Amino acid sequence: MPTRIIWLSQHAPTPKQLTELERIYPEHTLIIDHAAFDDVEDILRRYRAANADHMVLVAPLTVIRTLVRKGVHPIYAEMRSVKPNSEHAEVKVGKRAYQFVAFHRVDAVTLKLTKLQPPGGE
Repeated sequence: MPTRIIWLSQHAPTPKQLTELERIYPEHTLIIDHAAFDDVEDILRRYRAANADHMVLVAPLTVIRTLVRKGVHPIYAEMRSVKPNSEHAEVKVGKRAYQFVAFHRVDAVTLKLTKLQPPGGE
């Protein structure tokens, strides 16, 4: 049975991303879900309903961190900022443009936070 991957993003995969998924997971089945999600539980429902083995997810870090804490380790598509008129621009969002770099498995999300204080305050 082929590997099943759900793509949870409002953006369609680029040709380079599709090629890389095929290299990593030959003969996979890709389920594309462009609908906005409500919360982590909604993401998990879709992942399970698709009977997926893997998930490519574009979401805020706090959402990804919650998924990892629940034992789900999504695939992260690393993108690099490029000039909008660049020949390397694969995805354009408003005036910004990006180029696909690589896929990574999210093993952990760590945020080091420092509470802000007014200057000279405690």
